[in-house]
Amino acid sequence: MTAPRHVIPGRWHFVTRRCVQRMFLLRPDKRTNDIFMYCLAEAAARFHIYVLGWATMSNHYHLIIYDHFGVYPAFIEHLN
Repeated sequence: MTAPRHVIPGRWHFVTRRCVQRMFLLRPDKRTNDIFMYCLAEAAARFHIYVLGWATMSNHYHLIIYDHFGVYPAFIEHLN
């Protein structure tokens, strides 16, 4: 088990998340991209997270976010 992360407000974070069992669930089509972008925008607005960039692959995604209030664990939980 990894050590607990320090959640400090005002930090940039690089987030990577895989799909369950590394399955190719994020296929590259317009509908999947639109759904992911909607979920990302809704979660970012709810938790006041600034999203600098993102990339979705077939079985995982990457995010670069700025967490002004120290709430990125709740943001990631809601997004996933």
